[in-house]
Amino acid sequence: MNNKYFEEYSKRIKRINFLILCFSFFLIANFFTIQLTKNSKLESIISKHGYKTKNVIGQRGKILDRNNKEIATSINKYTFWVNTNKKYDKNLIIDIFSNVFNKDKEQFNDILTKKNNYVVLEKNITETLATLILDNPIKGLRYTKHPSRLYKYDHIASHVVGYIGENNIGILGIEESCNNILAGD
Repeated sequence: MNNKYFEEYSKRIKRINFLILCFSFFLIANFFTIQLTKNSKLESIISKHGYKTKNVIGQRGKILDRNNKEIATSINKYTFWVNTNKKYDKNLIIDIFSNVFNKDKEQFNDILTKKNNYVVLEKNITETLATLILDNPIKGLRYTKHPSRLYKYDHIASHVVGYIGENNIGILGIEESCNNILAGD
């Protein structure tokens, strides 16, 4: 009698094992399909909600004269922007920016009517003006800080000092010849 039960239950157990094995292969095949094949729908979801990496490079070194006075130095410039597809405090942004930059409120209102993930309000703003805006936390206002080069004596000895390009690489003069020393890490 035990042998009869064993045969009956062993067949059922084999069927259940077979179903579990088939289901496992199905899951593994789907995981491989998701990981290895390109799917434009998934790529768009990831690009909207995923994280992006950004390399931050240290500030470029100073150029000093023989009396240790700065000839060229790096300063920070700011670009202020808003993602108008998300919630932001439009009225407060318009008020502060029109006061700080002495521009008409309608100009900033026109800029903020655009629907985009990156709407630039002002760019290349010095740190002194930027602190007037950054002192007041504003919902939805974002900024990007980027280094810029300040030449203290404008055109005096500019042929010797040289200048840098947009990619922060020295083009002429000391800026070019000492680029590997002056470049930030």
